[in-house]
Amino acid sequence: MINFPNETVENDIKEFNDETSVKLQKKLDQQTNLIRHITEEAKNMMNRKSEKLKELIEYIQTLHDFIAKLGNNPDLVSKLEHNLNTVNSTPAHKSVYIDVEERVIDPNDPNIAKQMT
Repeated sequence: MINFPNETVENDIKEFNDETSVKLQKKLDQQTNLIRHITEEAKNMMNRKSEKLKELIEYIQTLHDFIAKLGNNPDLVSKLEHNLNTVNSTPAHKSVYIDVEERVIDPNDPNIAKQMT
């Protein structure tokens, strides 16, 4: 006994499931790539900020040492005034760090790859 209608329905269901699983896999791959990209950007940003923080800590330590020496030797005050006049005449230090632009990325957007650049 042959049941053609049931076989057709089963084939249709199987094809639908296959198509759906492919679509879901593509969407999952897009979201995975997006997460990788975001985590990479976050790591880079944290590394830059960490380096800047280390520089600031070293600078603060140098200032603490200088203030301690200044407190122990009043003759350094006159030298400091002379050095401040020299420092004010030199150009300011330019930062090597760049400002970061925050962008909101929609995970449901089909053009997600374009947003990651």
